[in-house]
Amino acid sequence: PTDVIPFADNNGSRTIWKKTFDLVPCSSCGTKTITRDFADYLIEKRDLPPSYFTTCDACKRRDLSVKMGALVDKAQEVAL
Repeated sequence: PTDVIPFADNNGSRTIWKKTFDLVPCSSCGTKTITRDFADYLIEKRDLPPSYFTTCDACKRRDLSVKMGALVDKAQEVAL
């Protein structure tokens, strides 16, 4: 269940289980959503590229919607 393990985010770090971890900032908006330790774990164990953690999910969705919108615009131009 969610919200069972208490944690606190403060000034670019997350404290959980009485240990403090650095948070990774999004290169686009600055939002900090994942700890460096967890990102490193996922890079190693799940074979994710380090670049996956340079932007937050919201910015990834925004960037994808801009790209998709450009493709739609281009397709409409070609159809005319």
